[in-house]
Amino acid sequence: MSEGKTIRIDGIAIEVPEGTRPQVDSDATGSRYALVQRVRPLSGAQLQMLRDLGAEPLEEVAGDTYIVRFDGVDLRLVLELEFVGWAAAYRPEFRLAPELRRENPGRHAGELLRVRVRFQGDIAPAEGTRALRSLAAAAGGRCLRVEKSDESTRSLVLRLPVLLMDSVAGLDAVRSVTPA
Repeated sequence: MSEGKTIRIDGIAIEVPEGTRPQVDSDATGSRYALVQRVRPLSGAQLQMLRDLGAEPLEEVAGDTYIVRFDGVDLRLVLELEFVGWAAAYRPEFRLAPELRRENPGRHAGELLRVRVRFQGDIAPAEGTRALRSLAAAAGGRCLRVEKSDESTRSLVLRLPVLLMDSVAGLDAVRSVTPA
């Protein structure tokens, strides 16, 4: 198999092997978002075909990939479109910068790290902040201190315990978690 392509979203690398059309896995049912890579620039009619399937393109990233919201859509239908080269559910491992992962040497669960949490294109920071606070309360009541909120980039800068990184990346509203 030849070399694949790397999609970068907010500095997080996602490897897409050449010529693959992945199976829809159980992770796809837990997310409202997917990554859809096109094989050539999309026409207005092709974007409409995605919308007609219930896959709403929110944002083009990495030059040839869209983040799409696909409420209740069978992702296999999107994979069958001739202009789609690759598609997959936007899983938590695509959202968390590798250097923030708990399994990194030297990290301990209670360590607080300064991170930027960016939300999906259809999520306002206020809505995302509520989801983060609920998650923090469920994980033992640690209060999150938001240092900065930026409406234009739909992001927050905050200090977050390493213990919560995977859970935050698992929130469907989250586009990425990266060092701030």
